[in-house]
Amino acid sequence: MKNQIKEIRKLSWMDSRGFMQSNFHRDAFSNKLTVQEAQDYIDTLHQLCGGKPTPFLIDCRNVFDNMEEGIKQVLLENTKLNKIRKAEAFIVDSLSMRLKLNFYSRVHKPHCPIKIFSNESDAIEWLLNFND
Repeated sequence: MKNQIKEIRKLSWMDSRGFMQSNFHRDAFSNKLTVQEAQDYIDTLHQLCGGKPTPFLIDCRNVFDNMEEGIKQVLLENTKLNKIRKAEAFIVDSLSMRLKLNFYSRVHKPHCPIKIFSNESDAIEWLLNFND
């Protein structure tokens, strides 16, 4: 688990401005993101946030949908993750990812505010409104 945390911290870290930043890319996990990798990732995020509700900046500009069946449900319904999500700003650069995230937000009714951006500075400006 220690190596897993080290690898995840390369992808996600607590920004000095008070939000969790996650930069995903197609080679971030194994060829397909598995349920176990998602659970390890959630456990590490919980640890990095100290179990406290935290705004998330999620960079999806280099993401391909390579998730195992059922993984989306783990990410949507995980109570540990839902407790630490205060707001989520997604950065995208493709229409397909924007459509997937819009679908997610309309159908699954997230537990926190979410917004989709095409540039990082606008996303950060929005997220900073959720700092205490």
